[in-house]
Amino acid sequence: DQEVLAKALVLMERSLELEKPEARESLLTGMLRLAVDAEADEKAALWGQELLDKVQPGWNEGNARHQAHLALGRLALKQGQLEEAESRLLKAGQVPTSPQLGSFGPNMLLAQELLERGSTRPVLEYLEECKAFWASGPLELSQWIEKIKAGEKPDFGANLRY
Repeated sequence: DQEVLAKALVLMERSLELEKPEARESLLTGMLRLAVDAEADEKAALWGQELLDKVQPGWNEGNARHQAHLALGRLALKQGQLEEAESRLLKAGQVPTSPQLGSFGPNMLLAQELLERGSTRPVLEYLEECKAFWASGPLELSQWIEKIKAGEKPDFGANLRY
C-alpha cells in the first residue's frame, strides 16, 4: 500500500532528523529500500549516492554499499536503464562482509527483477560474488545458481526482504 509506505517514510525521515549524525549511515541504509518502494525515487537516489560517497569503514560498510547499489539499480531498472541496473547488481555483490550479510545473506529483489526481464548472466555473476561475504549461504547460492542455469526461477524466500 503506497499510502502506508509514504507514511512510514515520513516517520523514518523524522527519525533521521532527530538522530545523532553518527547514526545517519545506519539509518539511511535501512531507509533506502523503503524510499524505492514508496516511489520516493529522488530521495532514494540522493540517499544511495550519499551512502556510497560517505560510507565509513566498519561493521556497516558492506550493508551500506550493498543496499545503496541495489536501490540505485532498482531505480535504473525503473527508468529502463538495464545495463546500469545490471552493473549496480554486480557492484552490490562486491562489498565487504558484515554481520548481517554474513549470516542473512544478500538481498535478491533486484536480482529477481532482472531475472524477470531475462537478464540471467549478471544475476549468476552476482550470486558467485555473494559467496565471498555470505559465510552461511554457499549451499543456497549454489542451489539458486543451478535453478537459474536450468531455466527455472529460484525461490529467494526471505532474501527478498533483507
